[in-house]
Amino acid sequence: MQNRPNSEPSDRMRPGADQSRSHLVGLLEAVSAVAAVGVFGIGALVLAGWTFDIEVFRSFEPGRISMKANTAVAFMLTGISLLFSEV
Repeated sequence: MQNRPNSEPSDRMRPGADQSRSHLVGLLEAVSAVAAVGVFGIGALVLAGWTFDIEVFRSFEPGRISMKANTAVAFMLTGISLLFSEV
């Protein structure tokens, strides 16, 4: 068996690879921030539903199983940790 070098250029050799990679990283960071705010918002909305006894905020559909208050707090903490996470 012969080891043949890879005929395709690596990402480091392609012009503009760093720019496209940084664009992708920026896009993924924005998606992460939006997800963090969304998760925090859902938790806050459910917790407000428990605090002010608003059924539609607790279950989002009357007659369905409601999210518990401790789960709502966990959602809020998850959103905060996702927002402040740095990889």
